Amino acid sequence: MDDRPSPSSSSLPFSHRQLFKEGLQRFSALHHRYGAGGERPWRRKVARSDMREFREAMRMLEDAAEQNNAEAQFNIGTIHAQGSVEEVRDTAGRTD
Repeated sequence: MDDRPSPSSSSLPFSHRQLFKEGLQRFSALHHRYGAGGERPWRRKVARSDMREFREAMRMLEDAAEQNNAEAQFNIGTIHAQGSVEEVRDTAGRTD
């Protein structure tokens, strides 16, 4: 297990770069787990714990974007443009 503090679990302020890096790593892990490749929808029901992880990853990216992190702003736009946010909401209700 990784012993370094997480931006979500520490009371210390984290820079927009740290928030971006952590948020993108979390989103990428979920996208790798559930993604069907390219722009195709996520392929199976998203576990509740992963839904929480997705919301936390998006919160981190949004916090970094609000601190004018251009990479976070770009990635949030890409995530929305590809429909990943809607896909997660849709897959949360699926039972397949």
